[in-house]
Amino acid sequence: MTVVATLVAATRIDPSKFDYPFCLGVMEYEVLQVLAGSFEGKRIAVAFPILDHHEATAANAFPIGARHRLELEDVKRHYDLEKVSWGNEPEAKGTIYFPVKWEAAAK
Repeated sequence: MTVVATLVAATRIDPSKFDYPFCLGVMEYEVLQVLAGSFEGKRIAVAFPILDHHEATAANAFPIGARHRLELEDVKRHYDLEKVSWGNEPEAKGTIYFPVKWEAAAK
């Protein structure tokens, strides 16, 4: 599935206070447009790597209001969710998606 969406809530962590070398964080987006596939609803949960090799990734600093074009797949196709570290307990109901590809989208 491919969507254009605006970031409305984000997981943030301080790498110096996190014991694991890798971490996923759930970002909540408001879907503005579905470009490919289908999506029912207004909001979508996307799990970005926010820590890699004990270093914060770009996703850890995404500003609220950022607009992204996201190519998404079910996160379970990429990670064993019981073995991965999370920046917070995922509160998302339903499917959490993984960004196979993402880029800034024009406003």
